[in-house]
Amino acid sequence: AILKIYPTNSQLVDDWKSAQHDGTVLKELQDGQFLRLYHFGQTENVTFSLFEYVQGQSLKDLLTQGALPLETTFDIGLKILRTLQTLHQNNLLHRNIKPSNVILNTDLSPSRISLIDPDFIRTSIVEESHQSSQLLIDDRIHYSAPEQLGVLDSPIDERSDLYELGIL
Repeated sequence: AILKIYPTNSQLVDDWKSAQHDGTVLKELQDGQFLRLYHFGQTENVTFSLFEYVQGQSLKDLLTQGALPLETTFDIGLKILRTLQTLHQNNLLHRNIKPSNVILNTDLSPSRISLIDPDFIRTSIVEESHQSSQLLIDDRIHYSAPEQLGVLDSPIDERSDLYELGIL
């Protein structure tokens, strides 16, 4: 199992609210395309999620071994598109598509791809605060759509996820 902890101190209130939202969303979408959520809870100081552990390899690790065959690239891309279709049909955005968040489980036949570490948000509640003020401190910045970075004054919507997939 994988434990994701969201501290609830005053500086990370948005993370805590995000954790609550992610937990609710993942319970709704238990269809094999996302990590199975076993438990979502809260103690006095932390909110946490307990996810299934998917044995496999991240796309980031796989790409360090060299370029992928074209057929494999298309297969991975189509599986991610199907996952995004499920999200978008539920009025959700992933907002964090990057190679380290794509896990390929090759032990299963056909192989399963899981998108992990979502920054889910309902498309109906994208607000100004989610667009330009979000600080991106990891490698997400290399894959984010311009509107997520505040470079474009455009809404964050399904096209943002598709942009991230295109960069991937």
